[in-house]
Amino acid sequence: MISGKGILIDGVSLSYNGRAVLNNICMEIERGRVITLLGPNGCGKTTLLKIINGLLPPTSGRVYVDCRDTRSMKPGEMARRMGHVPQAQRSTFPFTVLDVVLTGRFSYISPLSKPGERDVEKAYRALEMVGALHIADRPYNHVSGGERQLAMIARALAQEPSFLLLDEPTSYLDFRNQIRILKTVRGFAESGLMTVVMSLHDPNHALMFSDRVVLLQKIDCESSDMNNIVAMGEPVSVMTPENIRKAYGIDVEMLEIKGRRLLFPL
Repeated sequence: MISGKGILIDGVSLSYNGRAVLNNICMEIERGRVITLLGPNGCGKTTLLKIINGLLPPTSGRVYVDCRDTRSMKPGEMARRMGHVPQAQRSTFPFTVLDVVLTGRFSYISPLSKPGERDVEKAYRALEMVGALHIADRPYNHVSGGERQLAMIARALAQEPSFLLLDEPTSYLDFRNQIRILKTVRGFAESGLMTVVMSLHDPNHALMFSDRVVLLQKIDCESSDMNNIVAMGEPVSVMTPENIRKAYGIDVEMLEIKGRRLLFPL
């Protein structure tokens, strides 16, 4: 059991129609860190984030948040503890961006009540933090995919969670906003405001912005003892050419440029 506050993933496995997606995942996530899940499509990154957030029950194993089994937590309590940003989605309703962000305050609002002045202030502040204040009054479905992604991140921030779960947060974002968002969530962890667990596709982003990296691989559904985790730990020690080859099946070289280590495909 994890000794302090944080997340403990204890022997989590999940299968779909007899096919193993995750097998015996064990890890501890300490408070105030940025943890990045990295690996090829289909390795279980999104599935693991959903299990941590209680959206998907594992076939076996347990998830503990601050030493409590997530199965014992009510949805409102989970929403106040964890902000979850899925991959970008469209809405079928004519909500403004501000309306969407305000849904992140629902766990603080009594049933049948409207958001109060404090809730609106929190929503505007969240939009400001991600650089999206200028789209607050625009219809959510009329903004770009990147702007919708910023709105969803702001929605999670409006929840004021202790843990922020981000599923490919840089999807649809231009280069400027990718770096802005990653710097912002890095700042949350460094300030002790929240713990960040995110999935990324770019190994160099993981090198630059993570405290720890969990490198995952697809598992052979016929092998009951194969584990998804190739390696986990500090980014430089995890993302070696050997481990990248095992996870992705490609050859890379790590070079140091102006004091930063970066991966380049060969």
